[in-house]
Amino acid sequence: MPRILAQLLAVELLLHSFVEVEGQCFLELFAGQAVLTLALIFKNVPCCKPWDSKWGEHMDVLKHADQLHRVARSGRLGQAHLGTPCQSMSWARSPAVRAVNAVRGLCTLTAAQLLLVQAGNNLADFAVDFCVNMYIADCFFSVETATK
Repeated sequence: MPRILAQLLAVELLLHSFVEVEGQCFLELFAGQAVLTLALIFKNVPCCKPWDSKWGEHMDVLKHADQLHRVARSGRLGQAHLGTPCQSMSWARSPAVRAVNAVRGLCTLTAAQLLLVQAGNNLADFAVDFCVNMYIADCFFSVETATK
């Protein structure tokens, strides 16, 4: 079976199965194909289901931000990884929508670009708050960001 097909089947199985976790566990947010979660599961690391809005509203981090922040503060997550989307966050994006002196968005944006930047800012704000909550709970976190 081709490797990518096996990964897709594993993600579907993971999303539609009951996941019971005791003690601390790993959580992947903005998971994409959830490859990191799957790799950790294959190594017997306790993992929560990965979150990504592409799997439905029930997995939208912004709609459930309060719940996710509570979990982060609880200390139940030993590690979390945030694979923040790069649609508007990458410095390599053309046309540019941000700059070093305008990290929350350039002032010359079109209406469509402004919506994209605002969505990215909302995700970035969530990510920062989530990481602060993980830090307060003395838990580990990592953030993946796009670069040139």
